[in-house]
Amino acid sequence: MRRLAYVNADCYVDVDLTVLKHLAGHYQIDWYPVYYTDRPIYYNPGQMAAYAAEYGIEYHPCPRLYRQRDIRNLRFYSKIVNDINSRGADLVYSCITEELYWALASRKLKSERVLGLHDVVMHSFSNPVKRFIQTAIREYTIRGSANVCVFSENQKKLFTVRYGREAWQLGLCSRTFGPSEAALPDISKGVRLLFFGNIVHYKGLDLLISTIESLRSEGIGNLYLTVAGKGDYWPECESCIKTPEAFDLKVRFIDNEEIPDLIATHHFMALPYRNATQSGPLMIAVGGGMPVLAPSYGCFLEQYNDRSAVLYSDLSDALRRISHMTQDEYSAMHGNAELLKENSTEEVVTSKYIRCFDSICHDISAD
Repeated sequence: MRRLAYVNADCYVDVDLTVLKHLAGHYQIDWYPVYYTDRPIYYNPGQMAAYAAEYGIEYHPCPRLYRQRDIRNLRFYSKIVNDINSRGADLVYSCITEELYWALASRKLKSERVLGLHDVVMHSFSNPVKRFIQTAIREYTIRGSANVCVFSENQKKLFTVRYGREAWQLGLCSRTFGPSEAALPDISKGVRLLFFGNIVHYKGLDLLISTIESLRSEGIGNLYLTVAGKGDYWPECESCIKTPEAFDLKVRFIDNEEIPDLIATHHFMALPYRNATQSGPLMIAVGGGMPVLAPSYGCFLEQYNDRSAVLYSDLSDALRRISHMTQDEYSAMHGNAELLKENSTEEVVTSKYIRCFDSICHDISAD
C-alpha cells in the first residue's frame, strides 16, 4: 500500500475530514494537521485524534506557536518535512499556498509533492499590502509545484490559461452536520436568508445588507437576514444596518452543532460574493438541500441551476423576486435543491483524489 503524507492548515479540516477516511482505505496515511492554539477551531486536537484512530490514520498533530510571518516557522515546518522524509512517503499532499516557510521547507521533501489549489487567483482584499505579499508567496509555491489540483471546472480552465499547463480537477464534498428538529416557517411569513461563515470583503455581506435596506425603503419589508460568523470586515458591514429588526446577528464563532438548526430554519443560503472560486457555505447548502441566492457564475453555476436557486446578475432584482415567492414556488425549488447532493458525495469526490494520486504514483514508477 502506498504511503500518503497529508499536510494541511486547520482552515481546511472541514474539507479534509470528508475525504481522509475514504483515502485511508486506499493508502497508508500520515496526517499532519497544522493548527493554531490561540483561537477557536472547528475540530480540536482530541476530536482529530479520535477521527484518526477510528479510520486507521497515523496522526501527527502540529500545533503552531508563532504568527505566520515569524521566521521560527521555518524550523517548525522543517521538523514536519524531516518527519515525512523519515517515514518514506510516496506522495505529500497539501493545500498550503501562502506560507513562505512551508514553501521553503517543503523543497527538501524527498517525496513527490501534490499541491491542492483552492483559488487560482486570490480573492479581492481590503488590505493591498497583505494581498501583494501573499500573492507573491502563492506564485512561488504554484510555480514550484509540478503537480497541481484544483477543485472546480472554472478553476481548471483558469489555471490552464494563467500557467499554460494542466491541473487535476478534484471537487468539494457536499456536507451535512446531522438532523434538526427545528421547523422551517412558511415563506409567506417572511423570507429568511442565512449568511454563514467568515466575514471578509470578497463575500459581499455589505452589499447584501445595503440592498435589503434599500428595498425596505421601497416598502419591501419581508426579507430577514441572519449573519452567522465573524471576520475582520464586520465593522464595514455593520455600518450598513439601518433597520436592526431585519437582522439576526450571531457575529461570533459558530460551532458545528449549531449548523443543522441554522440550515433548517432558513429558506436560502445567501452568497452575495463579489468574486468566487469555491465556497464552503455553498457545499453546506448542497448537503442540506437548501436553495441559494448567489451570482450567476463560476462555482454557483457548477452546483446549482435556476430550478434549485435564485442566480442573479442584479442583486436587487433577485431579492425582489424572492420577496414575492409563493410557498408552492419555494417548495418546488427546495425539492430540486435536495437532489443536488448526489453529485458531490464523499465517495464520488474521493474517487477523483484516488485517480489523481494513483496516476502521479504511476508516472513516478514509470520514470
